[in-house]
Amino acid sequence: MAESEAENNRYRINPFSLHYVDEALERAYLQHAPAVVTRGLQPLIFMLVPLLLLVAVLDFSGVITTPVDWPTVGLFAAILIWLLLMTSVVKRFIEPSLILTFLAFEAVLLTHVDSDEDLLVFLPGFINLIILGHFVGLRFTHGLGTSVLVLMILIGAVIEKDLDLSILGHASLFLIPALVVASSVGYTIDKQRRRLFAQVSQMASERVEHEKMALHDPLTDLPNRSLLRERMEQSVARAKRQNGQFAVLFVDLDDFKSVNDSYGHGIGDKVLRALADNLLKQVRGEDTVARLGGDEFVILSEQVIDENSARKAADRIQKAISQPIVINLKERGDEIHINVTCSIGISLCPRDGDTLDDLISRADHAMYTAKRGGKSTARFFRDSESAKSAELPAR
Repeated sequence: MAESEAENNRYRINPFSLHYVDEALERAYLQHAPAVVTRGLQPLIFMLVPLLLLVAVLDFSGVITTPVDWPTVGLFAAILIWLLLMTSVVKRFIEPSLILTFLAFEAVLLTHVDSDEDLLVFLPGFINLIILGHFVGLRFTHGLGTSVLVLMILIGAVIEKDLDLSILGHASLFLIPALVVASSVGYTIDKQRRRLFAQVSQMASERVEHEKMALHDPLTDLPNRSLLRERMEQSVARAKRQNGQFAVLFVDLDDFKSVNDSYGHGIGDKVLRALADNLLKQVRGEDTVARLGGDEFVILSEQVIDENSARKAADRIQKAISQPIVINLKERGDEIHINVTCSIGISLCPRDGDTLDDLISRADHAMYTAKRGGKSTARFFRDSESAKSAELPAR
């Protein structure tokens, strides 16, 4: 119950900043956001190009008259489009690039505002800049901050140029409602985008968890038979390609039933988890430790040169398993020490077979031969007519 609540809290969103409560999820979203913003921005940019061309044509033909240097604006727009759509560095920092773009457009507009009449002509452009900050993919906080900054710069420029402030006062009848509506829409868009990302992330996490459960033992988190089969197929193909070999070690704990009978299955499970950790410490990164069930483990030991290297691997495993397992009993305030031994059967690929079933069956056969020979030993399976196993030399 607590784990489920913690998992749900991971996807919670701060209602004010719209940041995820979980910092790792927030970092993942920030890495994902530039691609989303770029894709959403492309249609807007491609709409802007023909609009600029249309205004420029109308201006040059005399249909309309504007004080704008359209060749300069066209060049600026072309460079901007190239930067936003082609440059990977800008894509990576798309939001700062967009904010700088808004401020650059405002600077261009302000260079043409020298009178009250100019202010009236270009005021719709400033209003559009204030509103667009919430519709081009910026996070809500960034869009709101950009809109306020554009507005403050405009007010400062009007005061610095000694223009009529009443023009902005009258425009505020449209500007303030537009800003409120745009901010509300930007808030909703950003929130929905984050909720969608959280849902996709949760689904991906659940899929990975389900795949892990399907391929791993739930008690020890070791690979199960299915994953062992996949890795063994890869090892067989690699051994054939490189003319190499590998070893399969079948590990069975000796008299483990007595541990469950004496201490209970709860303690037995803790012992199995501790033994799994000990086994992982004794193998190399390319090796595989799997649990087939009960007290049976299989180790896929790669790059085995000869029987001697397999013998050394078995020796390390037996020493690791024979180490006392310390179990803390919190309810009793003390601890118990449990000693476990194991018997190991070893088969070599390709000498003893080249399939999972053959190699495990023959390693299992060798393990039972080891148990009959006195337990706590390791034996090889010899692929001969008698199918006998040779006991490893005593250490």
